[in-house]
Amino acid sequence: MGSIRIALLGAGMAGLSLLEALSLKEGFKGLWHEKVGGYRVQDLEGVAVYDVDASKVGKPLKELSKSLEGLEGEVRPGLHLDEPLPGLTLAENLRSSEDLADEWRNLRVDVAVNLITSGGFRSSEAYAEAALKAGVCFLNATPTRIASTPTMDEAFKRKKLTLAGDDLMSQLGGTALHRGLIRFLSRRGLKIVKSYELDVGGGLDTLATLKSEVKEAKRSLIGEALKAELAHAFPSIAGTIDYVGFLGGRRVSYIYVEGEGALGSQFKLDLTLQSLDPPNAVNILLDVVRALKAARDKGEYGALPEVCAYGFKAPPKPMRLEEAEEAFTKRYVEA
Repeated sequence: MGSIRIALLGAGMAGLSLLEALSLKEGFKGLWHEKVGGYRVQDLEGVAVYDVDASKVGKPLKELSKSLEGLEGEVRPGLHLDEPLPGLTLAENLRSSEDLADEWRNLRVDVAVNLITSGGFRSSEAYAEAALKAGVCFLNATPTRIASTPTMDEAFKRKKLTLAGDDLMSQLGGTALHRGLIRFLSRRGLKIVKSYELDVGGGLDTLATLKSEVKEAKRSLIGEALKAELAHAFPSIAGTIDYVGFLGGRRVSYIYVEGEGALGSQFKLDLTLQSLDPPNAVNILLDVVRALKAARDKGEYGALPEVCAYGFKAPPKPMRLEEAEEAFTKRYVEA
């Protein structure tokens, strides 16, 4: 079947975890699906890594993390069209979408994986445009609405390319767990009255999420994901509430659910999830990249409904989490 050539956009913690997974040619502990669309993880090849941070651009990949000591290549300059985060020094030799499109054609990139920091709305859109120009499939892990925008869906269809997004949902993050809980309670005949999901983290993405426009975008996306689980509406608040630098890649999610049972009885569920954000994203990223390539191989184009609902908080067509997982497995894992 050949390899799947990947351009990684963003050399942050999640991107480095993905590179680590790709470097382990014998597989790794905790791999969810050995094959997706007939492709193994060993069939994935990272051919280019991009960033805009002056402290990373031009550096060998093996200097970014001890886990990448066996990897060759260096971080290439990406593009940046948004307001920089406080403390971020931009590299001087940043690129345009036209430059990147030419480079991706020469590198024969199959899939571009957008893992730039939340809040890079214009930059994410420009990366998607570069993918269209280059004839490259696109995975949007950011809260920028790309796959869920009909005009972008149609643009990728016209170019015979696949697209997935928006806003990556980790394998075991607060949103996935929250959705699973309220669905379980509903199936047990209980009525959900209200809930919240509040996160604290130490990564750069958490810091970016505290900006008002990013916070509102993320809150809206998570709210949509929760509503997909139940037929009736209920008050719910979700989103990042603070940045704690010493947490690093760790994230703490506080989930609260209040509901009613028989004879008007009430229950309250209060749960705390502590997890490592970067590896939490790896299995979903690996699955989606392989599905994007497999679907294109079969002549399927545009935003893929099952893939988007399986791996993202704001898909074009919302589905219950369980329904999306079953549809994804049937179409791409068991096929």
